[in-house]
Amino acid sequence: MDSMRGLREMLAQVDNNKEKEEEEEEGDSSDVEDIDSETAMNTVYNLLSELGDLNRNNRRTAEALAEKFNVLQAQVNDTRIESSATSNTHAIAPSPFSEEEEEEATFHTPPSMSRALGSTAEQRISSATQTDLDSAQIDHSGEQLRRVEAENKALRQDVKVLMAALREHQDMGREYEATLARALVALRSAAFERHLEISDVQARYRELLTAEQTLNGRLQNENIELRAALSSTAQAIRTTLSQQESS
Repeated sequence: MDSMRGLREMLAQVDNNKEKEEEEEEGDSSDVEDIDSETAMNTVYNLLSELGDLNRNNRRTAEALAEKFNVLQAQVNDTRIESSATSNTHAIAPSPFSEEEEEEATFHTPPSMSRALGSTAEQRISSATQTDLDSAQIDHSGEQLRRVEAENKALRQDVKVLMAALREHQDMGREYEATLARALVALRSAAFERHLEISDVQARYRELLTAEQTLNGRLQNENIELRAALSSTAQAIRTTLSQQESS
């Protein structure tokens, strides 16, 4: 967040510099405030680093969310399998009488009555036992379903929190990308303006160099002409002096 504030300040400085450049004259470019390229590049690198950290956090959040969904799906599948097995189980309980007790009952009672009593007792005991087993299994399955439902509710709450955090991270990522794009545009604009200024300075330097060379050539020609004139004047003076001495 500090880097973002620094970048916003830098962008504001760029805007102020552009306004100042528009108000100044074309020839007066020595007072223009330039953007520090090193500071801008450091800001861009910091934004790229923070954007990479944000993407890694989003990836870890998505992986944790997928893992929790897989665990919940496995629990729901296990509960469905147990419920299906419970509803399809109809085991018959064994007879509560031993073979000796059945023989004694058959010895002391008529055969028809013994078979009737044994059949009725087996049916009643088997039905009661099966009912108890089904009730226990249904209670157990209900308890498992309630536990899974509670876990599912807690997981849904966790998913909501994770999704909110993920959306927040995505919003931050988009904000970082937009800020980075603006920073890159400002940096390219500053670099282009700097390039234009350098080109202008180079053109002026070439003009000054050409003017200097022209002036040097003119001065050299004038020096040559002046030396020739001085030489002619000296020769005339010597000639005049010689004539005066002769006369």
